[in-house]
Amino acid sequence: MEVFSNIHQDTFERIGQGFCGTVWATTRGGSTCIKREDGGPGRSLNNEYQVQTLINAWMADGTLAGGPSVPSCHHLLEKDDPAWHTSRILDRFPEGYEPCNAMISEKIQPIAEQGRRELIYRYCPPEIQQQILDDRKNQHCLVRPYLGRRRRHAQSNSRCRFFSLRNYSLHMDQVEELSLPFFEYARFMARALALLNWELRIDGNDVEFVLAAPRPGQHLGWESTHIGRHAMWMLDFDCCRPVMESDEGVEQIVRAFWRNDPYCPRPGEMGVDEHLWEAFAEEYRQVGLEVARSRGAADVEEGQKLERLVNRVLERIPETKGVYVKGY
Repeated sequence: MEVFSNIHQDTFERIGQGFCGTVWATTRGGSTCIKREDGGPGRSLNNEYQVQTLINAWMADGTLAGGPSVPSCHHLLEKDDPAWHTSRILDRFPEGYEPCNAMISEKIQPIAEQGRRELIYRYCPPEIQQQILDDRKNQHCLVRPYLGRRRRHAQSNSRCRFFSLRNYSLHMDQVEELSLPFFEYARFMARALALLNWELRIDGNDVEFVLAAPRPGQHLGWESTHIGRHAMWMLDFDCCRPVMESDEGVEQIVRAFWRNDPYCPRPGEMGVDEHLWEAFAEEYRQVGLEVARSRGAADVEEGQKLERLVNRVLERIPETKGVYVKGY
């Protein structure tokens, strides 16, 4: 099968794990990864494949219209697909693994070694820094920028005994300490969600934003003294659902916003955090209204309706602070 031609004839190692399942890549690196549906119940790689394929078809140059990059989705490998055996896919997993639904997609390349070392030296307990540096698992470093959460004061002044660079959560106070461009990050997130919600009519439920290496050959992203060249990526669409352009759809979008991890700025804070929310909201409004105006060129009433819904989302998010709790 041609889709497997870029997967080296090498064993797979686990580079990530989430509720939906585990993520694997070859020990030699490469540009392809495999996400297995071997996690908790209620998650669907088929749904993720369909949503990600839709986004890929709409994107230009692998980015979401001036926002984050989104990995290319290559193939959905079902549990009973003969390729598990004929292409020797299963043979490259550790002993005991069985075929399951799996998605073959572009691998997001990790933060460069410079950035990994900076995170370790700043935030890892000194007594385990060398251990973390030597652990191959920590080479697979994707950084989750939590612009909507700061570390608790006690937590920020004491280093946790456990430390891992896999899906490292970088809180807003750390983003500031590293002099990273958080206003630009916020606008990228806002643009991505507005396009998902109104152009593609997807609620954006449980999507992730990560900082990682730019796609090879693309001159996108930011240059940081501390973490090196990096770009923003958006991934994990298995919980996304279609959204209706209605008041019920507005509530679905708002619920998804609050139940997700705190990537996006939150309203009702103070100082720079409130200004960050305002920048996020303004970008979301601008992109949403651009979609509405485009729709209105063909149907004025439809465009006006969409404008109202875009504005209503930005009214409801502050109104529902503390109402929607993650997981409920």
